[in-house]
Amino acid sequence: MAYWEGIPMGKEDRPVLVYDSSAPLAYDITDTNGDWYMLKPEFLGCMVLPFSKRMSGQEGLVEFEGKPVNYVLETMAVQGMESWWLGVRLGGHITRYGQEGTLRISGFTDTDGNRMEPAEIRVKAGERVQPLPEYAAREAVALQAAREGIVLLKNDRGILPLKKDARINIFGKGIYEFRFCAVGAGKINPRYEVGLLEALREQSDFQLNRELLEFYSHGRDSVPGEALLARARDYAPRALIVLSRPSGENHDNSSGEGEFCLTGEERELLHKVGESFADVIVVLNVGYPIETAFLREENIGAALYTGFGGILGGKAIVDVLCGEENPSGRLTDSWCERYEDNPSAANFYDCRDGRRRFGADEDVWLDTVYEEDIYVGYRYFETFHRNGQVAWPFGYGLSYTDFRTEPEQCVYDRESGLGISFLVKNVGEIPGKEVVQVYLAKPEGTLEKPARELVEFGKTRLLKKGGEPEAYLSDSRGQAGGIQYGGGGMAAGSRDLSGVCR
Repeated sequence: MAYWEGIPMGKEDRPVLVYDSSAPLAYDITDTNGDWYMLKPEFLGCMVLPFSKRMSGQEGLVEFEGKPVNYVLETMAVQGMESWWLGVRLGGHITRYGQEGTLRISGFTDTDGNRMEPAEIRVKAGERVQPLPEYAAREAVALQAAREGIVLLKNDRGILPLKKDARINIFGKGIYEFRFCAVGAGKINPRYEVGLLEALREQSDFQLNRELLEFYSHGRDSVPGEALLARARDYAPRALIVLSRPSGENHDNSSGEGEFCLTGEERELLHKVGESFADVIVVLNVGYPIETAFLREENIGAALYTGFGGILGGKAIVDVLCGEENPSGRLTDSWCERYEDNPSAANFYDCRDGRRRFGADEDVWLDTVYEEDIYVGYRYFETFHRNGQVAWPFGYGLSYTDFRTEPEQCVYDRESGLGISFLVKNVGEIPGKEVVQVYLAKPEGTLEKPARELVEFGKTRLLKKGGEPEAYLSDSRGQAGGIQYGGGGMAAGSRDLSGVCR
């Protein structure tokens, strides 16, 4: 009768949740996606527990320390047998290392009509793992990569950077769903991580509206009532919204709501916050381009694209928000106004609007025709004059300062190829780094060519306000390229183009 060893499974037996009750269940506050997400997307952000019997699917009650908790009840095959599993979303309820509490689950009924015996389960977050001195140099590289990868998409009226002790209203569930990596092969397992909320609380002087943080512990993008909004406006004239999306192997994201498109709740929240606050900042903690028309249509003054920043991704964002770091990242994709504007959209399977989402292990053949050929991303939009369909172009990114880039020389010969030189100078008010990008229009021969093609790029060192210009060298053959510092020698590994760049 039983397929859970030692647990009664008779027709009259009540269903029970199967877990080890000898110690509190461990909960990882940094694993926003959860271990089960890659196997079943519905378990996104869940701590997952199996039922001992087949359940009716009827709703029950899940509470943590007396507060309702979002959950999903789903079937999943284990060892060839279908069983029912309860996924509990504790994000927003357990937010600090070492925090412990009681999860109470009741009211769920099996297919024999038996209601479960209420369960009280102790849950505890893991303790904080401290950095080790021997890894300090490596972690400095991780922090630098996260900082320099952040792209400033928008900064109307110089909203950013904020004063280092500024008050901030944080809206939306995204603050509890910060992601520092993807899942599957893109998942990393570091000794510790610093998420955005932790960095704001513990590694900055920013002051956070605690009432709003408590409001969003329910895990939804609800719009607060007018009374709470009024108190938030009295607290500070600025608001921050985090939009986050999971990404990884085993299934493709769709163009539907909550993936490429915004959800209805996200749209309503962005609109209401934009109406209610003078300065609104959006952080896009996503692993792929999403629709961003709201950045133009709503009162959104500033926007950062952070991607997945690794173990110190949260601290990197805080450093950019307060001006400790001047953003210098550039987009590595063309972000379209609509999903349908992508050249691959017509031929790629899209599981939106209820269409089945296929996993990697299913015996289904999806035939994808790569009709776009070489015209991928910016090559397509440039060649076929479709730039009007692009919301944010490839290579785009702003800074808190301004730069002037002046071409110096362009020299070509058959032996050494093409050499191009530029002078880059910071003409703004604060130090910053600029990215030089070189695009060529290549003549067609036997094979056709895109209208423009990126052949070289490089980032300068930190340029001071009104400081000496920096020389940038480019070689179209991809063998040189480099930055010349202060009139000195070539950067390591680059070919000598001293005759091209003074």
